[in-house]
Amino acid sequence: MERAEMVGKVLVVDDEPNVRSVISKALQKEGYEVYPAEDGREALEMLKCRDFDLTFLDILMPKISGEEVLARMREMKPEMPVIVLTAIHDSVTEHQLIDAGASAYLKKPCSLDDVVGAANRVLNRQQTKSSN
Repeated sequence: MERAEMVGKVLVVDDEPNVRSVISKALQKEGYEVYPAEDGREALEMLKCRDFDLTFLDILMPKISGEEVLARMREMKPEMPVIVLTAIHDSVTEHQLIDAGASAYLKKPCSLDDVVGAANRVLNRQQTKSSN
């Protein structure tokens, strides 16, 4: 599959401006159309008026936790893949988030290759599911 077929709209939700910026730039460099959100509330508002092919979601955020945002995303857009980004490094949390609907789980700090690779894999898997 050529990369041009996989390019899509990506929502990047992280309360840390540097993390949000670095991830956004890495994805843009790969041809993704990126929409940054600084917290869960902003992300949920954006989801009301726009469709995304993928979301990167930080778990530890103020105002609304990433877990709550994930639950609301599942209600609003059940088919949209969500890649969780977190500094929580325990397998119980990872399994809970996957069970709650996360498509993948990346532990911070992660490399930009990991971020781009996860986006490509998840969107490729999503496209394969929808073409069957």
